[in-house]
Amino acid sequence: MLAAGGAGAWGAAACVPLDNLDDYSPTLIEAGGGGSPPEMTPPAGGTAGALPGAPPSNEPSGPGPSGSGGSDTGGAGASGSGSSGSGQSGSGPSGNNSGGASSSGGSNAGSDGPSVPPPSPDAGTTTPDPGQDPTPCADGELEGPDGDCFFLDALAQTFFAARNACRARGNGWDLASVRSPEVSALLGDELTFEGWLVGSDVLSEGTWVWLDDGTPFWQGGATGAPVAGGYANWNATEPNGSNTTNCLRALPRSLGSANPDAPWADLACSDLRGSICVGPQR
Repeated sequence: MLAAGGAGAWGAAACVPLDNLDDYSPTLIEAGGGGSPPEMTPPAGGTAGALPGAPPSNEPSGPGPSGSGGSDTGGAGASGSGSSGSGQSGSGPSGNNSGGASSSGGSNAGSDGPSVPPPSPDAGTTTPDPGQDPTPCADGELEGPDGDCFFLDALAQTFFAARNACRARGNGWDLASVRSPEVSALLGDELTFEGWLVGSDVLSEGTWVWLDDGTPFWQGGATGAPVAGGYANWNATEPNGSNTTNCLRALPRSLGSANPDAPWADLACSDLRGSICVGPQR
């Protein structure tokens, strides 16, 4: 049975006998996507006395001059401590001379060797994001201009079998409805066989609707007109089959049509043709 697939001109979805849609009776239509290396550490030997401080004084013990003694800053040691000199303990006029080299050590934080810069990253290398899928459509599918995916199946089958095969591809899949010249151009470039689309006038002769949502797009025969500005891409003299050809197919360029963008023609729904399926991106 053929489900109308949504509210529209048909109201509730229509169910049509699978054996012959062209001879339908209205009574049979029921309601249906490095870091920097560690800091270099000084060698273990780079402690106090790597660079000598001032030597101890040889002056005799006795009264010393007034002052605070020599606060000689020792050489720069690896760990920052100069040689610890021991001055003569003298008692000068001003008191306690702590002379001698009480070196405070060097302020150099032990840079015994040359600094090593961090490695520069390889500017020409990029790491792909493992969570990013590079293609929105699966293998064998075509990315459509409206953000969906098309699958062209050349297996010849009836309209009903073709629609069931498209739906079996997954949630949101169906025979395609073509509602823009961009989609027609895509099919014109890719289609190599006659393929079913999801259009029909089975409920009311001459009123063509997209069965996926019930939207009418054409009223009348070859001299008819689009409905409410809907898109139409009929081949010359189409549709022309009256009430014996109630299903819609697209034609490839190989048939020699003057319209290169997969024009439409009506056909008996029980005839065997390929399928043009459409569904959501992954």
